[in-house]
Amino acid sequence: MIVGVSGGADSICLLNFLLLLKEYELSIIVAHVNHSLRGEESERDADFVKKVCRDNGLEFELLVENASAIKKEMGKSIEESARIIRYRFFEILTTKYDAHKVATAHTACDQVETVFMRLIRGSGLKGLSGIPFFREPNIVRPLLEISKDEIKGFLTENKIKWVEDSSNTEQKYFRNKIRHKLIPVLNELNPNISENILRTSEQFTLNDSFISEHTNKLFKKVFRKTAAGFYLGNIKKFNKVHRFIKFALIREAIRRVNENLLNIDFDHVDSALKLLSSKKISGEVNLPNDLLIAKSYEDFIVTHKSKINPKYSYTIDSFGQHKFEHVSFRIKKVKVKKLDLGSNVALIDPKKFKFPIEIRNFRPGDKFVPFGMKGEKKLKNFFIDEKVPRYLRKLFPLFIINGEIAWVGGLRMSERFKVKGKECIKIEYSGRYI
Repeated sequence: MIVGVSGGADSICLLNFLLLLKEYELSIIVAHVNHSLRGEESERDADFVKKVCRDNGLEFELLVENASAIKKEMGKSIEESARIIRYRFFEILTTKYDAHKVATAHTACDQVETVFMRLIRGSGLKGLSGIPFFREPNIVRPLLEISKDEIKGFLTENKIKWVEDSSNTEQKYFRNKIRHKLIPVLNELNPNISENILRTSEQFTLNDSFISEHTNKLFKKVFRKTAAGFYLGNIKKFNKVHRFIKFALIREAIRRVNENLLNIDFDHVDSALKLLSSKKISGEVNLPNDLLIAKSYEDFIVTHKSKINPKYSYTIDSFGQHKFEHVSFRIKKVKVKKLDLGSNVALIDPKKFKFPIEIRNFRPGDKFVPFGMKGEKKLKNFFIDEKVPRYLRKLFPLFIINGEIAWVGGLRMSERFKVKGKECIKIEYSGRYI
């Protein structure tokens, strides 16, 4: 088990609780991060934790990082940057030691502060549920129902030392303002405010659990995950559900694409809902983290922009199976009795076929002669006629033979390459990218 230990009362208490659980024979690795924010005091904390580990025969892992420099690089607050640094370190140690759990020392007081912080920022139901006892894939918070007063009482009674972080009193940090300004005022109005917030947070957690279960069932009906890794939603099915569930569905799609909901707030999701419920045929909403929600015709997508804007070109000069990042296909010579074409199969006249051939995606100005027609047509207009959303057009592979588009993979062959006899070149496009 990896245990995050800063040297403060909370983490020292957590470490000592875990050491008492001898019957579980826990293998404990202590992780300490020096964020280089408090000079000599930061080094003092690291030395203190190292000594605690040495006294208890525990493995000690230290990471020294410049959180201020990383803050500028990430463009996030110093608190968020430091949090990201810690959890990345935990991931590295989890792999190194093949650890099953990572324990952090969040307390009931941290829970109350977090709920207030999220309420002030405009969080939804999930955010107001607070900090979970368990977070995927392996984070656990054993002290989440224990107050700081109880923790310090335990340490004092057992004569266990800890160190104080002077930054905990600095008013420039959002959490400290909540801790030292807001909560004391609310305590004057209601001495049980913390207990009430914890109870309310538990109710939000139960409500969110129910909503999440319902949302996950509907999610499979509204969305499908494409081979490219983004989510394609059906607008008609989406707009049948209650607005609250729509909100939850969008958040869940974003979470699955981005693996988290960092920097996503109410206004972002609300903008997406307005687009999807409007009468506009198409449109898009840009979100933080390079995320995009785009609508066109009967569908919409939730994705990272990079997923729908690949630029690729592959050249092959032989028959057989060919697999690339964006497309896989098989080319072979065959004899056919009936020209039975599926959407993923093209039959090319061997007289028109010549290696090498190029497989690439759509570029402005592309033209071809759609099967059954006589004249050339701009591929852009062909896509429009076929109601292919603009955001999907670069995902269809184009098979270029002798410099011409012979087949828009998955959609239509070119009239110029149609088979005139029994012998043909068969191209079978497998694993559609979209």
